[in-house]
Amino acid sequence: MNDNLRPFAFVLLLGLLASAIAQPVTPARDLAPARTSAPSKKMPAVQVSRTEKLNLLNGDKMSGKFLGIENGFLRWQHPSSAGVISFKSADASSLDIAQKPRPQEARLHNSAVGLINGDRLLGDLIELTPELLVLDTWYAGRLSLPRSSVAELNPVLMDSRVVFESREGDASGWLFGNYNQGLAPKAKPAGGAGIGANAGPEKAQQLARNILNQKIAPANAPKQLANQFWKFDGSGFTSGSSGSVIARTDIDYPNKFELAFDLQWAGGTSCYFNAAILASDIKSNYAGDHYQLQVSSSNFYLNRRTKTGNQVRMGRADLRNQMSGKTRVRVGLLVDRLKRDITLLLDGKVIQTFHDSNKDPVPASRGLSFQSNNSYPLRISKISVSQWSGKLPDNEVKTDGSEDFIYFKNKDHIKGTVKSIKDGKVIVNNASFGEVPVPLSKVARLQLANPVKTGKPKAGTSQAILVRGGKISGRFEKWTADKVRLVHPYLGAVEFNPVVFESLEMNRDQPRPQKHQGFFSK
Repeated sequence: MNDNLRPFAFVLLLGLLASAIAQPVTPARDLAPARTSAPSKKMPAVQVSRTEKLNLLNGDKMSGKFLGIENGFLRWQHPSSAGVISFKSADASSLDIAQKPRPQEARLHNSAVGLINGDRLLGDLIELTPELLVLDTWYAGRLSLPRSSVAELNPVLMDSRVVFESREGDASGWLFGNYNQGLAPKAKPAGGAGIGANAGPEKAQQLARNILNQKIAPANAPKQLANQFWKFDGSGFTSGSSGSVIARTDIDYPNKFELAFDLQWAGGTSCYFNAAILASDIKSNYAGDHYQLQVSSSNFYLNRRTKTGNQVRMGRADLRNQMSGKTRVRVGLLVDRLKRDITLLLDGKVIQTFHDSNKDPVPASRGLSFQSNNSYPLRISKISVSQWSGKLPDNEVKTDGSEDFIYFKNKDHIKGTVKSIKDGKVIVNNASFGEVPVPLSKVARLQLANPVKTGKPKAGTSQAILVRGGKISGRFEKWTADKVRLVHPYLGAVEFNPVVFESLEMNRDQPRPQKHQGFFSK
């Protein structure tokens, strides 16, 4: 710690110590959860409907029903097959799993543990010792992890729930349209065989009316009309037409949330693009109540549009230097509806915070839309909406990995050696102040001095996505209707409840076929 900061840090630690002493001491129990707030709540009922899909390493894809894994084979039921189909597990690339009702014991956990291999486990923190971290879970029981495998610990989960996330191979729920052509977003864009470029205006108008009145466009929709829409390429959306829009109306925006997406554009051309959030009317980019991100060449504008038709500019960020030489950026909008603030992120860095000084109520609708204003190619992908803690990401001191770091909710920090966590307290040994007890309730994150391991996955390794954002890697030995056996590099053989799994990426050491073709496939 910098010598100039020691007096301040000493006062901070005295304050934390006083706070810890003032708190009532919880009677010691045998490995009682180190909770700092109310006990974990019961997990909400699942309302997500997802088709099960199997992808093979050679590029083949199949819908159907996943029946399990045993003796090196993946069992699959296809609607057109009378029997069960067995695929070699070694030939599988990925698997989307339909969510099933969760058991009575399923609950929301109060902690998250990040491992050095990139895994992330949710659970109730029991204790941390110099040798072990003990985590209690509803989906795999009590887990004892070697401390050397733990990279990061969030002992009190902040609001980080994923509200919406685009998924590989799934464009369900998106509506397609073109504002410039007067085509309001509908369930699917025009497609199929075209009638040529010489279609008369009356026929074109009739086709437009057909598209507006039908969820699925007629088979004879013209190609030139079909090209006015965004196209789903399997993992993102591409557009080469001004006015093309994709939208959805089912986003349950929290009071504090982050909207994030990857934006790509053709090299050497300018980027013109709009995104509307909390939108009450997706039929027009100039109607309804919403916040709008407007990208015009290298300028990013934040606008507020009201139901009365007024548009107020909240501010502009000139990003010529940040955009120079790039054809892809990760865009993030951190929205605090209570403070009426929106913070723009570019590639994870805070650019500017914009304030909505309009007297009208904050937009409260569920709409989200993306509009291309380019005739050159654009692509958006990796779209997500998630709860946000309210903390900006670049105000945190970075650790060099030589010592454990504790980051507090008030943005202070201390480094040293975390000796233990138990009974709602963290004991940290600091070089300047010795052993200091810190209330766990004041801690935002702990980063342990264990280097993260990167490299090529071992042969046959899979990575599973768990409900509510967890991840776990290993080799799946057996998968039945009521039990999944996984051999984990740090936990050994562990049995899981199958309903915790959302998807699998299998045989991660093997190359994948190219996900999409065209301008952005390079």
